[in-house]
Amino acid sequence: MDFNDRKTGPDELEYSQEDKRFLKMVKENIRYVDGHCEVLLPFRTPGVVIPNNKVQAMKRANWQKSKMQRSIQMHTVVTTLIL
Repeated sequence: MDFNDRKTGPDELEYSQEDKRFLKMVKENIRYVDGHCEVLLPFRTPGVVIPNNKVQAMKRANWQKSKMQRSIQMHTVVTTLIL
């Protein structure tokens, strides 16, 4: 019991240091753009470069669309989900 991680009860755990840092960074980066809330999510290491994979995503989406159009069963399932 030297290092008690509990506030008052057994179900109320304290945030870790990493969680506190994350919440602080999120709170500092909240902004409202055109009536919508925008939050920049922080990465563990700064300066992370994410590749632009729009071409790959469009290729996958088109492949999925054609697959669904070919399959009658898939087409009916999606149609019933949408309606």
